[in-house]
Amino acid sequence: MARSDLMTSAEDRTVRIYTDGSCRGNPGPGGWGVLMIWRGEERELKGGEAWTTNNRMELMAAIQGLEALKRGATVELFTDSRYVQQGITRWIHGWKANGCEPPARRRSRMRICGSALTGQWRRTG
Repeated sequence: MARSDLMTSAEDRTVRIYTDGSCRGNPGPGGWGVLMIWRGEERELKGGEAWTTNNRMELMAAIQGLEALKRGATVELFTDSRYVQQGITRWIHGWKANGCEPPARRRSRMRICGSALTGQWRRTG
């Protein structure tokens, strides 16, 4: 197989996921959004809650984007959230070592352990 064929195969499996979350007040009403791009096709996801925190909405966007994947893929996840970035690269190891058992007020952490957030993080920009 030629190198260009390998590159094309890898690119065909790459999904770009752009995430954001926000909250008016902290806590307060909030929402999250996801833009997924695969082979030039776009899919948008969104949601919100009446009483939440900014970090929870940022994390929920990443979780929902990853859970929307229908099959294994190489994922490029883009976020402006330091909380999400550190959760993926640093804190997840401790969470997994503790069996993903967070304090009761942080249940969304359990979902991050069950999601596909075990890949490599590469910071850009």
